Amino acid sequence: MKVTVEILRFNTKTQVEIAKKMDNVDELKRLAYVADEEVLCAIASNESSTSEVLNIVAKRGTRLAKAYVVFNEKTSPETLRELALCGDSAVRLMVACSGKTPKDALEILMEDEIYEVREMARMTLAQ
Repeated sequence: MKVTVEILRFNTKTQVEIAKKMDNVDELKRLAYVADEEVLCAIASNESSTSEVLNIVAKRGTRLAKAYVVFNEKTSPETLRELALCGDSAVRLMVACSGKTPKDALEILMEDEIYEVREMARMTLAQ
């Protein structure tokens, strides 16, 4: 039996603690496909999470999990580009704040419908 199946038998608090400390990338990836929001946040904050795992979290998570992904050093430029097109303006604002966001994504955000997103993208690009 896979560890992921065993983890899902625990309550959310225990799952979060396990996800924060897990160092098996394959298990983190499997867990990212089935976990709830709190566990996705823990996975995104885990230093062992790879860009592939973070991309899964970005696609499955809500605003809070996406915030953890945006500010994780291992998040890929491709994932940040995808999040720059997110329908949630708060997520786009976080992407605009990230110094890791690629120039082309920041240029897109400079045309955003939300003033704060546009301005943050300009400020980040100017750095």
